[in-house]
Amino acid sequence: MGAKEYQDGLALHRAAHAFNGRSRNRGAGGVAALCGDLEEFGKTGQLKDVDLVYEQMFHSKALRILRRVNMLNAMTIWTSGTD
Repeated sequence: MGAKEYQDGLALHRAAHAFNGRSRNRGAGGVAALCGDLEEFGKTGQLKDVDLVYEQMFHSKALRILRRVNMLNAMTIWTSGTD
């Protein structure tokens, strides 16, 4: 889902909050900070700058690393029962 689909600030706030925690737990502080910005935008209803932050986040190196880590975690879980 892209930033333009978020017409409801509460939905943006909830999604950004969830991803913020996951990013922070994985050591991706830069992505978490951008998620924090998105959370605040959703909370205050200031949605005009969402696209800019969204683009910064999804073009960040940290997010590409998080995606790879998540793929590896999923593969590990999927193959762990096939001994």
